Amino acid sequence: MATKSTSGPLADGGRHARQSRKSPPPAGRRVRISNAADEAFAAAADAMHEAVVFIDPNGAVRFGNAAADERFGPAPSRVAGRDARQLMSDLERLVTEDRDRVMDAIAKSAAMLVSAASVDAAMPRALGIIGEALHVHRMLVVENTPTGDQAGPFKLTYGWQAADGPASIDGAFFSGPFATSPDVQAWLKPLEKGQIILASASGNKGAVGDMLKATGSKSVLFVPTFVEERWWGTIGIDDCEVDRQWSPAETGALQIFAGVVGGSIVRQRHLIERERAEEELERIAHHDALTGLANRILFRDALEHAVARAHRGEKAFAVLYLDLDHFKDINDTLGHHAGDLLLQTVGERLVNATRETDMVARFGGDEFAVLVMDVRDPTDVGILASKIIELIGMPFCVEGNEIHVSVSVGIAVYEPGGQDAEAYLMHAELALYRAKADGRRTYRFFTDSMDVEVRARVTLNDELRRAIADEQFFLVYQPQVDIDSGRIVGVEALVRWRHPEQGVVYPDQFIPTAEKGGLIVPLGRWVLNEACRQTRAWLDAGVPIPLMAVNMSPAQFRAPVELERDIVAVLDQMRLPQGTLQLELTETTLMETSSTHASLLGRLRAMGIKISIDDFGTGYSSLDYLHRYSVDQIKIAQVFVAGIAERPEDVAIVKASIGLAREFGLNVIAEGAETSEQVDLLAGWGCREIQGFYFSRPLTADVVEPFLRQGFIRPGQAASREQVAAR
Repeated sequence: MATKSTSGPLADGGRHARQSRKSPPPAGRRVRISNAADEAFAAAADAMHEAVVFIDPNGAVRFGNAAADERFGPAPSRVAGRDARQLMSDLERLVTEDRDRVMDAIAKSAAMLVSAASVDAAMPRALGIIGEALHVHRMLVVENTPTGDQAGPFKLTYGWQAADGPASIDGAFFSGPFATSPDVQAWLKPLEKGQIILASASGNKGAVGDMLKATGSKSVLFVPTFVEERWWGTIGIDDCEVDRQWSPAETGALQIFAGVVGGSIVRQRHLIERERAEEELERIAHHDALTGLANRILFRDALEHAVARAHRGEKAFAVLYLDLDHFKDINDTLGHHAGDLLLQTVGERLVNATRETDMVARFGGDEFAVLVMDVRDPTDVGILASKIIELIGMPFCVEGNEIHVSVSVGIAVYEPGGQDAEAYLMHAELALYRAKADGRRTYRFFTDSMDVEVRARVTLNDELRRAIADEQFFLVYQPQVDIDSGRIVGVEALVRWRHPEQGVVYPDQFIPTAEKGGLIVPLGRWVLNEACRQTRAWLDAGVPIPLMAVNMSPAQFRAPVELERDIVAVLDQMRLPQGTLQLELTETTLMETSSTHASLLGRLRAMGIKISIDDFGTGYSSLDYLHRYSVDQIKIAQVFVAGIAERPEDVAIVKASIGLAREFGLNVIAEGAETSEQVDLLAGWGCREIQGFYFSRPLTADVVEPFLRQGFIRPGQAASREQVAAR
């Protein structure tokens, strides 16, 4: 009896075979069964899942099993008795329909993944579309999580289960003993190379067969998925009813889909990484890196919203501006790392002292701020400030050290009237200055009188900016004199402001504002250039000028690259002899020096520039600084010189300073000597040079020039010309 099998993955697909197993084959579908052997064979054919037909030499179908009847029916027509050519035509049609159905499902699922905002949400739906088209029971996406050179364990990442299928597979199965079995590992090896795996429970023994039976799978297809050219995971397709055959069309389509899955994983990974990067950038942009608190940008944004709500009639707010008292001492004694740990703990205490609705921010350095929301009574804000002062005043334990620190607080409470966020910050900061001026470790509320001070400061800052542009500044020069001979050993350049309305304005009235307003650097650059220009002019005119001393502000020294560039430029232009220019730096400035600044001092001295420590004794006088930094001179502060005739403590400081200078081989000069008694005491203690009204007030260039020509000056000799310095 001639036979012809119509089995094939797309011709069968498994759906009709499963249906044929649910009911006995219908009667009357065989044309003729010749003998018992044929009956036995027919019974065996009925038990097969693939469609089986027998064709006689005349091209007529003599027999079809249950699967063939289901596949090529439809009922009540049966396969037996039909023309074989018609049957083959039907087969080709069915193959085409099945192939198109699977490809449409692949295309639809791929499009869904590519366009999905979330791969996690779209993947189960996409797997379901393909699973239904293939008439399978499970579609699983399993991620490989390799350990060393071994694949697995695996993680069930996505899955779809047919409604009429067997029980689902627990995710723990993929990290269990089957996943790590050596036999299973060897069996999975082709996936790493991009090859598919076709298998059936009946055709595999050992651990692989046991694994397939444990999942209830009759046949499986594994298609590898690659992400950025590395084996990322596997798409597993399970048929739990038939020992299925898979066509190249199906496996090829599923490989295309696996590529789409890999691309979607990459896209989602990049989206997640970008979102995380954006979140991190957002966090960095609006939070302090050291403490994790809000920074000034985020605080100001919240303050602007609070102002807007208060203007609409909602509850008021308050701004607390905090500054740790003498925090710099912590950094100087214990180091910056300890200082950073202290700042972190301070931030934690502030958060614990406030409510969740409030905002705590660090503005930088040792400055913090608190935005207090829903303020009903300003008294409550004062109570909070007292609580904060008490909490910060409690001892801190940092790296085994017990640290005591205090805090000063300025407060600005919302008041109707149209003020903006910046105004409240300014008011709170001004109140902070008042708290510090009143003894620190306290708090002060902003008042209207402080507002007047703020406006005056802003006006002065604007006027200073115009003064620099319009060259309203000029220099005066105060001689530095040898006590015994009256010989002029140098002059110090001092800046004055010729205000168009107020006349001559002295430094103590505008230098602090210039420092706060960021104008001290351009002003200091102008002073340096003008002093060097005048020195060059005197030298060209034959006027001897032993030394020109110029003050350097801390702000200038904090920018060592720009400062060195400015100094080199002016020296190249003016061609001053070595040893003519001296830079005066305060002890406070030296306290802030890093290794970069220290190397700058060395390079400046190599250029022939002398270095003097100004106001010696008022900062953190230290043998370490005198030893560490190459300096030429110390200048004893005027505040001590003024009291040597009355205050023993000033006498002790001045005598000690002179002794230190002598031991270190440094020149020493006393600033602010005004009386003969002071001069005699200084001379008796070994100080050989002074600068002060005893010999001369600061003089303009044309007034001091004759004294430079003669090389000396006598006490009172310049008194008749004092008025010139005040022009």
